[in-house]
Amino acid sequence: MAKRKLDIDFPDETTIESQIQKIIYEGIKPKESFYGYLRNMYLRIGLRHLFHDATEIAFTIFVTVSILVFLSIGAVEKLWGNEGSIYTFVFISSPLLYLAMALVSFVNTKFNDTYDLEMTCKYNIYQLAAFRMLVFSIFSIVANTLIVYLVTMIYQQLDFLTAFMISTTSLFVFSVMFLYGMIKINKPFTKHFLVGGWLSVNLLLMVFSREFYNVLLINIPVYVYLAIIVGCIYIYIKNLKKLILSRNLGGVI
Repeated sequence: MAKRKLDIDFPDETTIESQIQKIIYEGIKPKESFYGYLRNMYLRIGLRHLFHDATEIAFTIFVTVSILVFLSIGAVEKLWGNEGSIYTFVFISSPLLYLAMALVSFVNTKFNDTYDLEMTCKYNIYQLAAFRMLVFSIFSIVANTLIVYLVTMIYQQLDFLTAFMISTTSLFVFSVMFLYGMIKINKPFTKHFLVGGWLSVNLLLMVFSREFYNVLLINIPVYVYLAIIVGCIYIYIKNLKKLILSRNLGGVI
């Protein structure tokens, strides 16, 4: 008895190609964008766990902002008539809130038995720290702007736009340095030196080249400050993206 030959209806090339594309689309996840990564991190973890030390950070914010407000008002009263020195004080003090929040967050993570836990999470400690740093930088801009506005409202001889530009430039220059230290420098002493160097260098310039430093800050045009801010934001986001999207730093399941 002759075997019956089965007729198999093979799909045409168009159908095959469409099925291949469907498999690829459903099987391969598209590369996640920086914004999408941040959004998913927020949705998966939540602010409660991202900022597990919220009480300590809130207390740090309250203390630091209070100190900065009193120091700013005191500095303006003491340096009244010397606008250059006032703007120099704004430049030196603007990153302090950001620094305080970042240090408190790192110290709590390291010494409150959450370091090992975070190193075994879906997101490693550096990615979580990068998210916090982004939030800290945004909060610092808002807080510094309010402080500058308060001081310029009390002492109307000061120019708000100039003070705001100086404050924001200072914050982002320091933030870029701080983030660079996290990514590129492994030795703790060098990192501490980098942070302390900000205050030391600026204070030395203020002491030994006060007139030059003061005149420089006042006479830099607004568009130059704006260009520096934009450049620093670009570098900051680029390095932050490199840190937050890195998966070779350990602690990723």
